[in-house]
Amino acid sequence: MKDKFNREIDYLRISLTEACNLRCVYCMPEGDVCFKNDNGLTDDEIKYLIDVFGDIGLKKIRFTGGEPLLRKNIVELVSKAKEKEIGKIALTTNGVLLPKYLDGLINAGLNEINISLDSLKEDVFKKITRGGNLISVVESIKKAVNKGIKVKINAVIVKGINDNEFLDLCKLSVHHKLDIRFIELMPIGEGTKYTGVSGKDLEKILKKNFNIKEAKSDKDNGPAFYYRIEGAEGRVGFISALSNHFCESCNRIRITPDGVLKQCLHFKSGLDLKNILREDTTREEIKERIKETIYNKPKGHRFIEDRKTEDDRFMFQIGG
Repeated sequence: MKDKFNREIDYLRISLTEACNLRCVYCMPEGDVCFKNDNGLTDDEIKYLIDVFGDIGLKKIRFTGGEPLLRKNIVELVSKAKEKEIGKIALTTNGVLLPKYLDGLINAGLNEINISLDSLKEDVFKKITRGGNLISVVESIKKAVNKGIKVKINAVIVKGINDNEFLDLCKLSVHHKLDIRFIELMPIGEGTKYTGVSGKDLEKILKKNFNIKEAKSDKDNGPAFYYRIEGAEGRVGFISALSNHFCESCNRIRITPDGVLKQCLHFKSGLDLKNILREDTTREEIKERIKETIYNKPKGHRFIEDRKTEDDRFMFQIGG
């Protein structure tokens, strides 16, 4: 359906849990983190919402977290999206648990996987993730690519940590059939303590070091702008929500781990779906509340100029 700015809103991101088996420095605080895993939607509630969103024109769904593979029945949730004939069913994961679930997910209907990978150096990877195993993630990527499912790599470049690896990460797209996308560091939670590198600056470095040409963007109007290095199998993409924001063409909404429908990553406000589902509310009433929320999606984020309306939680609490 369309919002009041005539944007077609047909992409839903559902954060299945705020729990994660890694502790990335720009996402989570150091030390013990208390996850509120009993504070979210049940499997049945998520399946119900997939049904409702499907009725109002949902074309793409992405399961995120935290780490979504920590959700025990994730295969069932993917299967429900397939049953509802959602055209594109995707997953964003850190890759640690992927080999265990990959076959089941593909059989259930998953057709796209995004895997986070910020470094190709074991020591830097451990520093960023606070203990992650690089080899296990690389093996997960290889296994997914070999299965024939579409694979994209998500990387965040942080000054003083992994900014000297940008070109090496780009080279992953040359000999492998996968896309590497560079996502600007968002000023949310722990992310405010670090300095990212803008997509515009990274594009300049790419153009200086490789022969490239613009590549076709995805059919689902995703936010990434792509290039292809000469002779490469895959693409290099940039998602520049701050330096070159894509609000005018944004087609997404998201459900947080605690069951709130957010119109935009920036704003605190949202529709508390969990409470509505647990009240004596009819399906049609729920559908109308959702449609009203989508219609009133803000024109754009205000990360730079307005901190008062900003959601001040950690990224894992909001959902990736």
